[in-house]
This record gives sequence, C-alpha cells and structure tokens, in this order.
Amino acid sequence: MDPNISVQPTQPVTQPIAPPVPEQPAQSKPKFSKWIIAVVVVLLLLIVGGVSAYVLNKVSVKKVLPSPTPVAIVSQMPTATPILDPTANWKAYTGTEYSFKYPLDWKIVTIPPFQVAITNTEAEALNQKQTGDCRSFYPITVSDTTGVGYRLDNTSTQTVTSSPTMVSEINATLYDVDSTLKACGDWNTGKSETIAVNNNGKRYSFILGPSDNTTYKQVFDKVVATFKFAETPLEKPEKATEDFYKAYWYCMQDNPKPSIEQCLNQADFAPVLTSDLKEKLQTVIGADPVLCAQNIPDSINTDTAVIDNNTAKVTVHTAYASSGDNPISVDLTKQNNNWQITSITCNNH
Repeated sequence: MDPNISVQPTQPVTQPIAPPVPEQPAQSKPKFSKWIIAVVVVLLLLIVGGVSAYVLNKVSVKKVLPSPTPVAIVSQMPTATPILDPTANWKAYTGTEYSFKYPLDWKIVTIPPFQVAITNTEAEALNQKQTGDCRSFYPITVSDTTGVGYRLDNTSTQTVTSSPTMVSEINATLYDVDSTLKACGDWNTGKSETIAVNNNGKRYSFILGPSDNTTYKQVFDKVVATFKFAETPLEKPEKATEDFYKAYWYCMQDNPKPSIEQCLNQADFAPVLTSDLKEKLQTVIGADPVLCAQNIPDSINTDTAVIDNNTAKVTVHTAYASSGDNPISVDLTKQNNNWQITSITCNNH
C-alpha cells in the first residue's frame, strides 16, 4: 500500500427507510360462489351420465333383444243379444215325408188319406156346435195336396191373390183367399191362407182356416217356419198315380161341383201331369177323361207298377156299387228324378 495515501475510515451508507405502507384489507368474495360452481358441475355430470347411460342402454337392447313380432289388434264387436226361439218347447210332429213343430196345448188330428190337422180346444168346441153336412173346422192343416175343399181359384164367392214365399228353403206360393161364403157357421167365411210348395214331384200345402182369431195366424206362421222335408227316395210310380187320382177324386166331390178344367188347373197336379197331357184332358168333351165316367166312383186304388227303365205303367181301379170295377191304364215317364203321367187310357171305351 502507498504510504502517501491516507485511508479514510468508511462510513456506512444509510438507506432512507420508506414509511410503512398500511395493509389494505383484502376484499372478501362471496362464500357461496364455490358451492354454486360445484352444484352446476355435479348437475352437468349427472345429465351427461344419464344421457350416456340411456344411449348405451338403447344400443345394448337393440343388440340383445330380437325384433318384436307384430301383434294383430282385434277390436271387440258388441255382443249381440241372443234371440230366443219361441218354438223351443213346442211338440214335434214327424211323418215319413215331413216334420214340423206345434204348441204344447194343441194336438194333431190325422185326416186320411193325406192331411194332418193341428187343432185346439176352442176349435173342437166350435165343431161340436156344427150340424148337418158342415165340414169340421181345423185352424191349421198340412197336406200333400192343396187340400180338400179349399179351392184356389176365383169364384163367385171368393177372391184369390198369390205372391211368392219360401218353405224349408224352397220357393213356394202364398194364396190369400177372401171368401163371402157362409154355409157352416162363422168360421167358414172371411180370409184364409194357403201356402203351396213342390218337393220331390209332389205338392204340399199349409192351410190357415178362415177365422178372426189372430192367434191362429201367429201359430200358423211358426208352424210353417219349423217345417222340414224328410230325405226320401224316389217315389214309386204307383204312389204318384194314386196321389194324383185321389186328389182329383176329392176335388170333384166339392160343392158346388167344379169343372174338369178347374180341378186340373189346381196347382196340386202341376208336378204330376205333363203339360201336354193336361192341355189334352181339358179339351175332352163328354165323360170325365180322368175318371173315365160321368159319375164319381165310390173308391179308387192302384196296382203295382210295371217298370221298364224310365217308363212305367199303372192300372187304376175305380169302383162303383152299381157297375163294379172300371180299370184305367196310366203311363208314366221318369223326368228329373220324378214320375210324371204322360197318358190316361179309358179301357171301357
């Protein structure tokens, strides 16, 4: 060190001290701001999680479950009210050719040779009051011809109108008869009905007797509604011949006596006679071309038919007390599974 240089003692440098700055109080933030944020975050997480779970579930269901089978929706129809059968407890009549039902308090009366009557106590009491040659009254009659004594043509004492109807699902004809005849009591006048139907080559009829009793009409309609034909084989030619002759025989005994044309024009004989024979018989002058006589025989019967394939021959015997047997030859042909009369030969001519 240079001795000529004097060293001054070093004085410490004093830094000016700044006055203390007073502490500013810290501004307090709302205490709930963190909670709001937390709640919002949680809600967002829940929403995101729920949506993700729903989407994942839908995807997994589509992968696992098969496609649903379409189910037909059946609409329920309103239940129909059952219709009670008014004839459910009626009695039943069953014959060889047909059957029907009738009320419990009515009864069957068989009228030979081809009628079945349905009557009740009221009609029976009425018949007991009839006198002389008055015919018995039956409210309802079922017959295999148009019926004895019930004419179906216009006369001076009755007017007849016809209209189509059905019987046992077969076309039929309804005849309304308005009569002014009053020969055997009140029952023998007024309006009556006859329904005629063809089946298996024969004519069947349902007859509502003339009466003001409306109950008879109601029962009549129900009897016809329950009527059914039996399934019968082809009728024998002698039976077809006998039915025709006895129906014609009864018709000619009516009073006043009808003409040959009137009896042949009865609808009963349409299935039995061929149209050509019917036309021919109506032009014959003189003796009755069917009975082969001027008078009405006392009885009629037939022999067994002689059959040759689709043709047959039957001998009819008309008996008279004064002159004995009068044989008649009848020829028949089988047409449409029915026997029809094609010719009548009077052997006494």
